Amino acid sequence: MNIEDRPRYYAEMRRVLKPGGRLAIQDIAQGPGGPVIFPVMWADRPEISFLRTPEETRAMLEAAGFHVARWVDNSAAALLEAEAERTQARAASGSLELGIHLIVGPSAREKMRNGQRNQEERRTLLINAVMQRVG
Repeated sequence: MNIEDRPRYYAEMRRVLKPGGRLAIQDIAQGPGGPVIFPVMWADRPEISFLRTPEETRAMLEAAGFHVARWVDNSAAALLEAEAERTQARAASGSLELGIHLIVGPSAREKMRNGQRNQEERRTLLINAVMQRVG
């Protein structure tokens, strides 16, 4: 998401894995619903966001020397999980003492709203994958 040189990043992942080693990733990808609405968790503005489509991501992983063993678009499941978490948070005391807002800071709520909208409008997709190092 915020790594510009993905081919180098994936090549380094491959380098540190032994032959036949596996790599599991979860990645946010550019969806077909249009440009991402900012700010989001990984970037406050588009100039520092480097989303790729699922197809581009997969091609880069394969070019780096990985065989894709499993590739899943988990976007729908992520939306359901987020709704369940929001429902649970509403049922709680109303004020969450612990949470991602402690790390992200005052913009956390806006970033979470934008992230939700981006997912709902398919501007972003959530990909889970398992790769195996070739050779």
